Amino acid sequence: MGGLWSVPFEYLGFQASTENNTAHDRLDDEPMKKRAKVQVDHGEDVKSSWLGWTSSYILDKPLTEQDVHITEYLSCHKGFSAVIKQRYSDFHVTEIDVDGNPVELTTLEPPETTSKAMKRQNVHENMLKCDSEALDTLRNKFLSSDDMDQLSALISDKVQRVIVTSSDDRNERTNLHECIHAVHPSLYTNTLPPTVDDDGKKVANQNRPYRIEITRSLNAQKIHRNQDAANHDSAEGHKRLGRFTHFSICKANMDTNAVVRLMARKLRCKPKEIGFAGTKDKRAITLQRMSVKRIRAPRLSQLNNTLRGIRLGNFSYSNDPIRLGDHCGNKFCIVLRNCTGDNNQVAEAVSSLKDKGFVNYFGMQRFGVCLVPTHAIGLALLKKNFKEAVHLLLPPLSGMDAEMDAACSHYHASGDAHRAMVMMPRCFGSERNILEALRQDSRAFVTALQTLPRNHRMLYMHAYQSFVWNQAVSMRLKKFGPVVLIGDIVIDRTASSSRQGRLERFNNIHFVTSETLHKYTPYDVLMPIPGPNVNYPCNSAVRDIFCTILQKDGLDIDSLPEQILECTLQGDFRLMLARPQDVSWSYLYPPLVFRRCVRYDDAYSPLLVSPLDKIEPIASKDSLPIPETLDDGRFKALILQFTLDVSCYATMALREVLKVPTGKAYQKSLNEYVDEEHQSRQA
Repeated sequence: MGGLWSVPFEYLGFQASTENNTAHDRLDDEPMKKRAKVQVDHGEDVKSSWLGWTSSYILDKPLTEQDVHITEYLSCHKGFSAVIKQRYSDFHVTEIDVDGNPVELTTLEPPETTSKAMKRQNVHENMLKCDSEALDTLRNKFLSSDDMDQLSALISDKVQRVIVTSSDDRNERTNLHECIHAVHPSLYTNTLPPTVDDDGKKVANQNRPYRIEITRSLNAQKIHRNQDAANHDSAEGHKRLGRFTHFSICKANMDTNAVVRLMARKLRCKPKEIGFAGTKDKRAITLQRMSVKRIRAPRLSQLNNTLRGIRLGNFSYSNDPIRLGDHCGNKFCIVLRNCTGDNNQVAEAVSSLKDKGFVNYFGMQRFGVCLVPTHAIGLALLKKNFKEAVHLLLPPLSGMDAEMDAACSHYHASGDAHRAMVMMPRCFGSERNILEALRQDSRAFVTALQTLPRNHRMLYMHAYQSFVWNQAVSMRLKKFGPVVLIGDIVIDRTASSSRQGRLERFNNIHFVTSETLHKYTPYDVLMPIPGPNVNYPCNSAVRDIFCTILQKDGLDIDSLPEQILECTLQGDFRLMLARPQDVSWSYLYPPLVFRRCVRYDDAYSPLLVSPLDKIEPIASKDSLPIPETLDDGRFKALILQFTLDVSCYATMALREVLKVPTGKAYQKSLNEYVDEEHQSRQA
């Protein structure tokens, strides 16, 4: 829907439905107002005034893999059909941490270190911890052995009050008071003169000596308890435990950024204070690590009672946050429903994926789902054609929402940004912000674009970089095949798997020479993502591929812009081919039975046990749910497991297995068997 709806769903900060955008989906905190009813003519006025018609990448059909140059395969096996992500619970993603271990969610309880019992334990330990030097001074200079025994009983909480003999000299009594306070701050002292007895009552006989009453001050104890609790959330407490709380989070059918914003609103903190290593698929059940600054585990664990489809657990503390890239990859467990391949076909396809891997394309979700692909907007930004970029963000015939189309059409036909903003549904906040900027100044296209979040502006430009990369890789594979060429850029495989090591792998690149050609395989080849100050292969054939693509779009490979709308465009490198690890289609299915393909009758029945399914029985001490399958079911499903490196797309690995398109339109057509089964059940 417009520019914002063209952004890949994995990056959006809210849940979107492309089928039912009704009034209840709009912002709850803004009162509904009547919008002006304007008769809109989708005729020649709109066609002539909307600059999007002249763009090279505007489509009048759903986006396909060929449109973004996802064309090549590495394997030669015969493909077969299966449905990807028929249900969000068919797609499980588990993050691999920097140590190479899958993230776990085994407990929802906060750790002992932050419980009230720990606070009481700390207070108790403080009450028994006395200053040894002050005790020695008391023993050697002021108190007798009997008085010291009484004081020890008081410190050990065996008695509540002790009276010791003191000197008549005022200075010596002052020193005694100070020395007792130095023993422990919770000890309270009071001088008893000769005119009072041990209970503090006045007496006529004044022959008594001066005495010191020592008690355990309740106020002092209370102060120290409060200080200990305050220190738990103070700077000193954060320094002791760690400024950041790390936790595992499992989410179902939600976007990562949407979850971050939801948590920030509940915790009353800024979204940027919540860190994560990478965004995960929206239509999936995902498990990953996150961190939040200066919010402790007990408070975080309370979110489990208020958030649906989200569970937080396995809390820990650290002085370092989790940053983007702080992981080694992702582990996938995927159900491919209504699989038409027999066991031999599946075995050949999975073996090929394991041995040969796949072309490391940027997946379809990178390029949006609307009439206007995200890379078309990115190209307009790179060419600094800001008016065209604004027009692409306000398409008149997106077909996604009738009211939005009417508002955009009215703007392009009449130029009336104010009326178009009134007509625009409130759920399209970004489009309304663009129109508001144009209402104030009809030519303020730069200002209008700057109303978009900076990361959205970057994503449009990254989408174009991804589009060029896909096209260059396809052209190279068609011309040369999956081989290493002299002059290629290759990765440094000797670097460690840590975050710094992964950065060094791409910083310490090597160029292939005739002497080193035998050392490398096609899986070591890096293809550049175009940008300023990025190195290109030393062979002219590959560099000319990039030059041709960029020149066709009106860009020069040697003078790509670096600063655009307060965004810094950078080049990068990406492995041309990827090979998954731990590939398996033998699934350990409860109760401990190995099955390669499972059969089922109900198209909606769950076929995987998710982390959410596992953690709930642990909390309630119930048995683990077991999905129902049938040996003679009408439908067959393939359960596939593998691990991919950072930034690799699982859909591209599945494409190599199935040899069918992964685009939304094609996958939607494969779901027709669900409707047919539903109709047969009703009949």
